[in-house]
Amino acid sequence: MLNGFLTGTGIDVANRVGIQPTLDLDFANQRYRMYDSATGGLSSVALASILTYTGANRTFVDATGVLRVQASNVPRLTFDPVTGASNGLSVFEAQTNLLIHSEEFDNAAWTKMRSSIASNAVDAPDGTITADKLTEDTSASNTHQVAATGPVTSSGATITLSLFAKSSEREEIAIQFAAAGAFTTPRSIRVNLANGSVISTTGSVIASSVNRLANNWYRISLSATADATGSAVATFNILVGGTTVYTGDGTSGLFLWGAQLEVGASATPYIPTTTAAVTAPADVASLTGTNFSKWFNPVEGTFVWQFQSASGARFGEANTRAFGVSDGNISNRIVGQGNNLLTTGLGLADGLAQSGSNRIGNAIRAGSYSSNQLAFSVSGSAVVTDSVFTLPAGLNQMVIGQNSPVTSGFETNGTIQRILYFPRALPANLQQLSA
Repeated sequence: MLNGFLTGTGIDVANRVGIQPTLDLDFANQRYRMYDSATGGLSSVALASILTYTGANRTFVDATGVLRVQASNVPRLTFDPVTGASNGLSVFEAQTNLLIHSEEFDNAAWTKMRSSIASNAVDAPDGTITADKLTEDTSASNTHQVAATGPVTSSGATITLSLFAKSSEREEIAIQFAAAGAFTTPRSIRVNLANGSVISTTGSVIASSVNRLANNWYRISLSATADATGSAVATFNILVGGTTVYTGDGTSGLFLWGAQLEVGASATPYIPTTTAAVTAPADVASLTGTNFSKWFNPVEGTFVWQFQSASGARFGEANTRAFGVSDGNISNRIVGQGNNLLTTGLGLADGLAQSGSNRIGNAIRAGSYSSNQLAFSVSGSAVVTDSVFTLPAGLNQMVIGQNSPVTSGFETNGTIQRILYFPRALPANLQQLSA
């Protein structure tokens, strides 16, 4: 990662390029520095003192590996639940969990078929004793499941179902869209909860994932496109030997928690619900006023940034933004994209084309601007330059993980590890900085 730079002080990079940075937002290590005119260099600052942030209702994994619900307007600094490594600042688009009583499978909103639910049976991923146990009955040669019906989905819409699950006497589970309403044929993913391995997938599945959490919990997701306009029926089945049809013993089962149904091709951070669907607004983080002007050079400069977009059709796209510097309008900006550094002046965009393979992944990107040249490199690739553009004027703010303060739909949809800024154009150093 930047030849040791990601976990360093920034001084080693300054020595290599011959100039000190004026902004260093190291989200992965919770270290934040900004230019201080009194010292003529970088000084440590508290993130809350420089960053204006709005966001609510989502969950994140804290440094202890526990899933937490974020406090309103407090940035989500997320960690790997198994290794404890910091993942950076989590930034996602607005999303709604369409399933009600997402942690209460004993509620009447969930239909129990040849099964029963014991509520609050074990510790959930958030550390509270709120996870339920799904127990099979003694029905012979049949399915044992719990199900809920989501709202009407339009034909052709892509939706994602996700759930936290943990083994008990049974170690296998199927997450499924049943063949009803929006789906003419079933879509499912079958998972071994002893090790998180995928047993199989069924039907036209766009994407699926199995992510391990602490205490042997897994978050499993399934994405598919609706065949027809209708309600989506979400089912969670116990498996034995990889099949949903078996004779139950009346006592065996597994643990469930945190179901989510959302529009889109990937699971976003979990949003708890009770009696109604809950929407998490888009995360917006910005630097304005002197927290912007003290480090930004409107004439020339260089950004280095590293971020990880989630997988899926709507995530990691070419127009995914890591940051946007603007005057508050969409027509005047410098944007750190998933695959380029884009400037827009007078509504005329001029991007630097890069390979689509660079869109997703924990890539490091470096881009510089001046009055006569844009230059860009990703992951140590050859520097690409462009001299046909209009350098925006009047820039006075930076939005992190988004395009500009007045537009949405371009969020990072993932985590941002670091944003570094030098107040000089450094085209000759970009390949080194992004290596």
